[in-house]
Formats: sequence, C-alpha cells, structure tokens
Amino acid sequence: MICPNCGSENEQGKFCAKCGANLAREERSSEQDGPEGQSAPDFPASSRTPHPSRADNGYGEGTKTVFRQYFKHALAALKRPFRYGSTRNEESMVHGIITVVLFSFFMSLFLYVTVDKAARFYNRSVDALFGEFSGLGFAGASFGNHFLKPFIIFLLYFAVIIASVYGVLRMMDVKTSMKEVAARYGAFLVLPTVIVLLVVLLTLWNVGGVLLAVLSLFLFLTLALSFASVFYSYKDEGGRRFDPVYGTLAVYVVNLFLQFLFADILVSSFFHVFGW
Repeated sequence: MICPNCGSENEQGKFCAKCGANLAREERSSEQDGPEGQSAPDFPASSRTPHPSRADNGYGEGTKTVFRQYFKHALAALKRPFRYGSTRNEESMVHGIITVVLFSFFMSLFLYVTVDKAARFYNRSVDALFGEFSGLGFAGASFGNHFLKPFIIFLLYFAVIIASVYGVLRMMDVKTSMKEVAARYGAFLVLPTVIVLLVVLLTLWNVGGVLLAVLSLFLFLTLALSFASVFYSYKDEGGRRFDPVYGTLAVYVVNLFLQFLFADILVSSFFHVFGW
C-alpha cells in the first residue's frame, strides 16, 4: 500500500513505517471510490431523508383525497341509490366501511345527546319540585356507557349483517366476495346515514315533534331496505338454490335477533342513568 503522506510503499500494517501516517483511513476511502478512482456522489442529507413537514403534507393530501373521493361517492349514492350501489365492487370497500363508521358514530351521538337531555330535564324537574339540594337528581350521560358502548355495538351489528348477507348470497350460488358485499351495503347505507345526521342536528337544535318522528320513520325504512337491496343488486340467474326474497327474509330474522339483543343492552344503559 502506498502511503498518501510520504509516498513510500508499505507491505502491511495500519501505519506507515516511514512517516507514521494512518493507512487504514486511506483504505476505507478507496473502498468508497467509484470506478476509475472517482468518488461516489455525496447526496445531501435533505435529499436522503424526507423533511417531516413534507411527510406530514403528503399524509394530509392523502387524507383530503380520500374525503373528496368519499364525498363524490356519497353524492352519487344519494342521487341514484340502487343503480349506483348495484355497480360497486371490491374497490369501493373503503367507502362502504367509512359509511358504516359514520352511521355508527352519528347514531351513538344521537343516543348520547338524547340521554343527556333526558337526564338534564329530569334534574330540572326534581330541583323545581324538591329544591336544588334535594339529592334526588342524577348525573348526565357518560361517554363510556352512552357513546362508546353503542358505537361498538353498532359496528358489531353491521359486521354481523354484512357477514349474514354474504353467507346467504353464497348459499344462493352468487359469485361475490365479502369486500364487494361490504361495498354495496355501504353504498345503500349512505341515505340512512344522512337521515341520522339530520336527526342528530334536529336534536341538538331542540327541534322535535312531527319532523323528527317522520325522519325516524324514514330511517327505519331505509335501514331495513339497505341490506335487502344488496340481494336484488345481483342479477337473477337460473339455477340458484332459492329466491332472493327468501334470502332477504333470512337476513331479516338475523336482523330482528340482533336488534332484540342489542336493544336490551342499550335500554339498560339508558335507564342506568336514572338508577333503574
């Protein structure tokens, strides 16, 4: 090895025998050189590692894109529910999941606000009759019992409904997948989700009466039609084991069982506020 300091030749060793220069440093630098002794380009650190602000900006842009696409999806589903929902495939599964989460969120928020308003009304009535310090009032709605628990229950409800619809469709020899069923069910669920949002807004604005009752009726009807529409979104083909009407009835039975099961839990949470 040639010493870079004095130019003398050394057979072995880490240091030059004549001047004592470090030969190991020269060996490492030669390994990093490119072809014909040219050094590899030294890229700046900023080009190798993305700046945190750039990464955050990319994440924010991706989130905006998802919401813009979902907004277009929701508008199309509201404009022509059955025609649009019947053409959904696995690629629209994310939109379907977003709709399920939004419906569960708005419905849980409605229950939370309703329980809290009922508790406040009861406390005001008790205070008016027996005095402010009578000790007969109750606490308002709790986040865990009256929002988080219903939110989880609604998510489980939709998961079972989607799985039931998929299972019945497979029994009918329909070629589909769980993702596609979730996508179509989510498209048909957009209208009930918008109705739930309106119900929540009316409740927050203390608007009730006939309008709230009519919206609640439409909510029940559109929710019942949402999974039935999934069956009829598939074209009728010969050789199926049974008619889509019976498939819809089978899922209705599952739906009634789930409503009875989960309604008991929700009602218990509601009356727990009043100590019943």
